[in-house]
Amino acid sequence: MISVAIKFGLMALKIKTNKVMNHPYVQYEDTFLWNTIKDAIGQLKTNKDIEIITNEKYIIGFLCKSLQDNGLIPKGN
Repeated sequence: MISVAIKFGLMALKIKTNKVMNHPYVQYEDTFLWNTIKDAIGQLKTNKDIEIITNEKYIIGFLCKSLQDNGLIPKGN
């Protein structure tokens, strides 16, 4: 669920929606690399080694892009 707060002078409006926003890493979704990183993050969360407050898609996508941009993973994996 996405929550947005908008302030109008003395008045505040909170909007909640179930609409999922696109992220800039859509091209990596459902790749072997994406699923591997997602599983690894899931294990870290299960073990309580990390706590994530950012949308996981942004974290997973950023890591996929970084690994490919630095030549550690070939494009398309």
